Amino acid sequence: MQIRPMSLTRWLVTARVPAVQAVLIQYEQVLDCLEEMAQPSAGASIATRASGLAQFSTGRPITVLDLKMALKVFAILQQLNRLLQSQY
Repeated sequence: MQIRPMSLTRWLVTARVPAVQAVLIQYEQVLDCLEEMAQPSAGASIATRASGLAQFSTGRPITVLDLKMALKVFAILQQLNRLLQSQY
């Protein structure tokens, strides 16, 4: 069996909306996980990336707003993609 590469439209239809929803639902846990991964014991590369993401997201209510706005856009695009794929 061969795994087919995921196309951008397939990723948009099948994964983006649920992914953003999951991050919104578990936002506090995501931040906690990033802070834990930012510890030096996680390894330099991982700690640096996690620390940057944690600092960017912590204390920024705009990040939640950004995710909620993205969710609205992705949901509309998801419906449009399904409609277009059913037509063609």
